[in-house]
Amino acid sequence: MTKWEYKTVVRNRNFNHSYEAKDWDVDMTKQLAELGDQGWELVAIEPRCDRPAKMLSQDSFGATTSDLWVFKRARTN
Repeated sequence: MTKWEYKTVVRNRNFNHSYEAKDWDVDMTKQLAELGDQGWELVAIEPRCDRPAKMLSQDSFGATTSDLWVFKRARTN
């Protein structure tokens, strides 16, 4: 039976001074290639909104504030 190991990466969305959503803090393109070269396979992305509603502008209410990326690969031992 295959045994797995798991790795998680959290990516956060940057906000400006009025809490309007901007770009992500990590460009996953390069990191995905590196993780793939190491044998990691992306199995899930969980979007999250972890800021209180009062901290978000009306335009960004309910916006994704971070993502949890889950990877797995077969264990070698």
